[in-house]
Amino acid sequence: MPEISIIMTAYRRADLLANTLESIYRQAFKDFEVIVVEDGDDGGPIRQLCERYGLRYFQRKNRPDVLFSNPAIPTNIGIRRAEGEVVIIQNAECLHHSPELIEALTAPHRTEKNLAVFASVSARSPDGTHWHWYVHPEKDCRKRPFFFCGSVRREHIWRVQGLCEALPAYGYDDDILALQLQRIGVKFCFPGDIIAHHQWHTTSGCWGIQKNQEIFREIMDKFMRHELPIETNAGREWGSLDS
Repeated sequence: MPEISIIMTAYRRADLLANTLESIYRQAFKDFEVIVVEDGDDGGPIRQLCERYGLRYFQRKNRPDVLFSNPAIPTNIGIRRAEGEVVIIQNAECLHHSPELIEALTAPHRTEKNLAVFASVSARSPDGTHWHWYVHPEKDCRKRPFFFCGSVRREHIWRVQGLCEALPAYGYDDDILALQLQRIGVKFCFPGDIIAHHQWHTTSGCWGIQKNQEIFREIMDKFMRHELPIETNAGREWGSLDS
């Protein structure tokens, strides 16, 4: 079994995913598997890319009538199939800039079981230069547990039953996961010197994010009153290809 499972979800942008995969396979650390879950079917480019790299590819079979699904669902598909003791959940557009990024996200878990470790993630502008920080322990007030590129032990993700699939659209799945990990005693670590670059791309906007924000606020209220179940997807099957 590999020590690490790197999980990414993909919706189009095969060219950016190709850059990311190239950066991952250049890493000195080699005891990992890569799992890519495609959210629908873009006609083959992503599948063909994954076949070329010989990595583990899955495709969510059914999709809602929106641009793409709640990203928690394809992420959970990957989590349920991961074999590594530690999972790195990352955005498919995040390049591994630091040459020892995988090792740096892995090493702390060998001595401390209740950690989540986050790389600093630099958002790149259209010309490839630094724009701002998505995640950083100090700069731009970005010390947030966003899984643009972060690691946690697989057992902890299973304990909370993955990312919240009740969200109808994009956004706040990371926030809810962070709350649940806190509930079971996971501490967040932001080394600061581990860097990934989020490649610039156009976006159609954060569709549905307001509804997700409302749900998150309800969940946060329950969390503060200690009324939130530890299991994020309690009472429902999670991580299903048919979701």
